[in-house]
Amino acid sequence: MSHITGRPGFTRGGTLLCIMAAMAVMAAATPLAATLGDRYGGRRLSIVGCVAMGVLTVPYLVLLHRGGLPTVWACTTVLLLALITMLGVQGMYIPELFEPRLRTSGTAISYNLGAVLGGALTPLINSRLSQTRACRGPWRRIWWACAR
Repeated sequence: MSHITGRPGFTRGGTLLCIMAAMAVMAAATPLAATLGDRYGGRRLSIVGCVAMGVLTVPYLVLLHRGGLPTVWACTTVLLLALITMLGVQGMYIPELFEPRLRTSGTAISYNLGAVLGGALTPLINSRLSQTRACRGPWRRIWWACAR
């Protein structure tokens, strides 16, 4: 949020309101994601959400820096809908990956280990990559947008 509010015409309150409105849409879509997971399968919806997050992230960052508050709201809402498509079915999908006698510990260990590794290693990797030659040339803008 801080990199958006530094731009002319963006206030902290307006930006926060956009993000909160996008979160409200995501909260309302959570039961829909769960229903779709029941109908089409948790694995399938998780994959669709993951692919959507991967495809939409760079356009999200580009549009975030070019539009006004309505664009911030629309882009954030779309990205959060992709996120809830992936996360809304994890409570059902992850336990199905383990046989019944290992289900609880397997779910807890895999979910928390993934959160720790993803949450801790991602900023470290991004920081290191931004200092290498990979950050030069056409990728510089993408790394810059992701690091901000």
